[in-house]
Amino acid sequence: DPIVAHVGSTVILPCWISPPENAEALEIGTVFSNPVLLYNHGKLQDVQEEPYRNRTSLALRSDQSGGLKDGDVSLRLEKLRVQDDGSFRCYVSGESAYDSREVVLKITALGSAPVLFPKPLDDGRVNISCRSRGWYPEPSVSWTSDDGRAFRPGGSSHSRGADEMFSVHSWTAVSLSDAQLVSCSVSLRTGELENMDICRYHKQSDHICLNARPVVSISFSSCDLNLMIPFQSVTLNVTSVTDELGSRLERPIHFECKLNEPTHIGI
Repeated sequence: DPIVAHVGSTVILPCWISPPENAEALEIGTVFSNPVLLYNHGKLQDVQEEPYRNRTSLALRSDQSGGLKDGDVSLRLEKLRVQDDGSFRCYVSGESAYDSREVVLKITALGSAPVLFPKPLDDGRVNISCRSRGWYPEPSVSWTSDDGRAFRPGGSSHSRGADEMFSVHSWTAVSLSDAQLVSCSVSLRTGELENMDICRYHKQSDHICLNARPVVSISFSSCDLNLMIPFQSVTLNVTSVTDELGSRLERPIHFECKLNEPTHIGI
């Protein structure tokens, strides 16, 4: 089965000789299109490609492992990147034998909490835009009402940055007489697990984000004051909001933010 790991984490790619034998005198290597690690003549060789320097080493696949003496030739890979997603080939070579094994690594990245931007339409409906970025692989976006009904998106787009992560933008038009609460869910399914961020639009409070790693920059037009406020629980009336994507909502709104501790704001 593939090994699933998050961007920035460390993973052990297991590889061993069966039946066990001492591998200290053998040539051991791991290849991912280019050499990732090479052990020969009793020591690691300096043949790595630049992206893998200072990120790889031989490791124990379990606490019970005896290491090279026990035939354990597993690879430790640190500071995972999206570019590490794919198949690694571990091999062991001796004077009279050669064997290899493939290990598949699946990289995931959970993006930013989705942010909603409502815009009233002339026909009385509200067009709600949902944005999030920093996902890998490509996530899915869904819209639901407070009673669980699914809304068909008016459109969706995905883009990929230089870091190979995905940004998503989806929008839908709803009548608030039909739904008091509208949720935008951005999710990533890895195997049997699903990671999801949800942002909900309520006609009384514009939007509330759940499972957020949110920090928003709030700008007051009446003075030169910028706050970085982590979510907890207070209500502010603000004239504009700039989210972590750099998007700006250009009309006065009622916004629910959250403070970790009481804060006095002098205006």
